[in-house]
Amino acid sequence: MLYVNFNSNPVTIKRKGDNTGYIYNPTALVYAGENFVIMPGEKYMIIPHQPDNMGPWRQARSMFLNNRFIQSNEAKTLIIAVENRWLHKTITVTKGITLEELLDQWGIGHELSYVSDRDLEKIEAEEED
Repeated sequence: MLYVNFNSNPVTIKRKGDNTGYIYNPTALVYAGENFVIMPGEKYMIIPHQPDNMGPWRQARSMFLNNRFIQSNEAKTLIIAVENRWLHKTITVTKGITLEELLDQWGIGHELSYVSDRDLEKIEAEEED
């Protein structure tokens, strides 16, 4: 699975109320790389990045247990797995497309997930080989 970075548009993204980061918003995430084609059945991993060189979105998972929310101490990186589910049609990702526009296209399947820092390092190292 290949990975692609989507960067935040600093004009349209909003800061959190406590100024510890930014609010995740797929309409404010823009692809800035070279155009590429997602072939039928091909999968990509999208890593959304915050503005101001704050890196990928990191979130601590929370769960509801015994009538209260409990938050994990370990923050993980948000990723989106994208798949072209068309049998014969390609999907072109162009410079300037927002994450929302990509995910709204017919034939695109996506799944939100989280990876640890160690897993992210492995993925990036594998892509460089």
